[in-house]
Amino acid sequence: MSQCGEMRSSWVRDRVALPDRATLACMAQMCEICGKKPMSGHRISHAHNLTKRRWYPNLQRVRAFINGTHRRIRVCVSCLRSGKVTKAA
Repeated sequence: MSQCGEMRSSWVRDRVALPDRATLACMAQMCEICGKKPMSGHRISHAHNLTKRRWYPNLQRVRAFINGTHRRIRVCVSCLRSGKVTKAA
């Protein structure tokens, strides 16, 4: 099985612990620090027609200093602004 995970049958999913943050990090469009993901909702026209849409987090690829090593990670700008990530020099 790949690290990102594959579809498992429901009886296996219920008995396996949730994946750690390193496994979640390989998902697309997700902050590796806080886990922020796209949100969904509706686009509403003037006639009040509803169509599906998504709001994506503002992710940036940064070279960060994590656990004594330099790594490239995808981080949302709110984590960068709040100082949760130390950018490598």
